Amino acid sequence: MKLIAVTSLLLIALPTFAGTLRDDFNDGDIEGWQPTFAKNPENSIWEVVKGVLIGRRVSGWAADLVVGDATWKDYTIEFDMRVTERLANEFGGRYHYAGVIGRLRVENGIEIDALGFNLNFKVPPTIWSWGWRNQAFLHDVQTPFDAELGTWYHMRAIFEGDKFECYIDGKRVASYASSVLPTGLVGLSVGGCVAEFDNVVITGDDVPDMNLSVEPTGKLATTWGRVKGE
Repeated sequence: MKLIAVTSLLLIALPTFAGTLRDDFNDGDIEGWQPTFAKNPENSIWEVVKGVLIGRRVSGWAADLVVGDATWKDYTIEFDMRVTERLANEFGGRYHYAGVIGRLRVENGIEIDALGFNLNFKVPPTIWSWGWRNQAFLHDVQTPFDAELGTWYHMRAIFEGDKFECYIDGKRVASYASSVLPTGLVGLSVGGCVAEFDNVVITGDDVPDMNLSVEPTGKLATTWGRVKGE
């Protein structure tokens, strides 16, 4: 009995370690990811070309590519991204964006609740931070940001507790707080544009250690910076 008690105390004291999920898309597919939509599931394409994920979305409503499940809570996601083309959509010139989505709840493939940060390539471009609950905005802020079409940016978003932060190339560009969306999926988002994504890394206590891309022979496992840059 004494041994059992001591063992139990040791187990309680053991720390939890965050897992890491990676995908550099060098395997040429999006296996392991789930497409979702804010509205209008038509008119969107996700494909991998030469080891880069490309999202094309004619509608100004978001199309997303996400991983995880409804129980994921605190996590950080980072990736390389560039927007290459604005596309005409039902909102005119207001929405040509790409970025990150988190704390996502989905019903039949449609977003119900979500939080996000996007680079919006309207004129002039902005950082768009937003929250979406029951398909209505609970947070909607656009801040000027000097971004250019065709330029690669490294985006990092932190979803922790009720605080959320976004970094572009290492600089914090947006943050907000909300307690109404505690858990959900995480991933990439695109609307009204063509965007490219690469080198996705997601870490968190609920995240499994997993590489969704098959590593080619001779590729260094530590090469997660911008290595495919044109």
